[in-house]
Amino acid sequence: MIPLLLPEDADYLARALTAEYAAQELPYAALVGIAAVVLNRVEDDRYPDSAAAVLSAWEGEPFSLTQNLPDDPLPLLTDACRAAADGADPTDGSLHFEILEPDVVHESPYYSVVIDNIAFW
Repeated sequence: MIPLLLPEDADYLARALTAEYAAQELPYAALVGIAAVVLNRVEDDRYPDSAAAVLSAWEGEPFSLTQNLPDDPLPLLTDACRAAADGADPTDGSLHFEILEPDVVHESPYYSVVIDNIAFW
């Protein structure tokens, strides 16, 4: 079950997604998937219990710019975060994701879903 997303967490998550992924022109489903992974971690006992804490504790990629967040998130990324908070999870409950190199075939028994060039597991 996707946890309740507090307004400050929703804003932080949308701004973090804006900082990291706005320039990559990812499909909406992949953006919802990334937001869902963060929220899946919030729900999992092995991770912190807020989106901001999950993102702050994430080691290195894929959230390396969380110290320099924009003041305002892009509306598309706010919508993706809201969709994930409302229960949309195209990742089937994944806790991890990785950005794959475009135009390269990537196969792994660990990937549960691949959306565009984002693998989720």
